[in-house]
This record gives sequence, structure tokens and C-alpha cells, in this order.
Amino acid sequence: MFEKQIVAYLWCDSHAEAYQIESEWQKLSYCVKDVNCLNKVFSPADWTFEGRKHRQSSKEKTRKTLQDLFEKDKQYRGRLVNHAKEKLGKSKHKRNPSVGTAVMSGPNKRQYMRRHWRKEVWDDVKEKWENRTGYHWGKTGLARKHGESVKTVENMLELIIADIDWHSATHWEGVS
Repeated sequence: MFEKQIVAYLWCDSHAEAYQIESEWQKLSYCVKDVNCLNKVFSPADWTFEGRKHRQSSKEKTRKTLQDLFEKDKQYRGRLVNHAKEKLGKSKHKRNPSVGTAVMSGPNKRQYMRRHWRKEVWDDVKEKWENRTGYHWGKTGLARKHGESVKTVENMLELIIADIDWHSATHWEGVS
């Protein structure tokens, strides 16, 4: 087995400079043909992480490994669960206790939440959907154009497909 040994700490301006220095150091210190050298090749001096992405097969392999580790290793699972309980559950968000939130349950809740939807956005989504020519009909562009989220556009579309008009989707008697 081998051990990782830090031979120097460097402050470099870029990854490229760090790899250049490491490559030169490897070539001066080791011979790839030596039976005790664990490197098959030395890293090229111009290699960098920038612009590189993991292959899908690598992502799947990592996911499977971590899933197996979670299922088989009780300590690992315990650390993850404790981290989730300690760190992720510390939100300071409180439910809105103001008057009127009790009305937000039941059938009127959705209309109350949609009261910010603008008619021009609704009409634009409806027109684009009805005049679409393919699978990609431009919901992302519409969201950007109107400053809405893609999820809002999708929610509008769901109601448009169900043949619900804008007024019914956004208004109810409790909101003026």
C-alpha cells in the first residue's frame, strides 16, 4: 500500500500553474518504469479541471456506491441522519399567524396563492400553448420574459389545459 505524502505547499495563480509544477516535480523525482512507482503515467502539464464533467456512468457508479454504503454501514447512515436532523431542520421559518390564514385551507387555498398571477402572463401562456408546433413550445422563454418561475408557468398551463379561466383560477370572494 502507498501513503499520500505532501512534499510542498504551493500558492499558485491557477490550476494550470499547479499542474505544471507538479508535472515537473514528478518527472524529476520518479521514473514511470520503476517497479516501485505506482503511477502509470505522469499528469500532463497543461491538464486542468476547468470545463470537465463527470460521465453518466461515473455518476451512476458513485450513486450506487453511496447507496450501498448507506444501507450497509450503520455509522455512515447515523452520521447522515444526524446531520440532517441537526443542520437541515434548523429553519427559522414560522407559519404566518396573521388573521386570514385560517381561510387558506380547503378549496380556496389555491386561489389565494394565485392572486399574484397577472392576466397578461396567463394570456401569453395560453396563446403560446394553443399555437405550439412541437414538444418545446417556449415555457422557459415565457417565464424569463415575464419574470415568473417556470413552475408558475407550468401551474398556469395545467389550469389552461383543464379549461379554467384566469378569473376563476385567481379570485375568490375572500380576496378583493
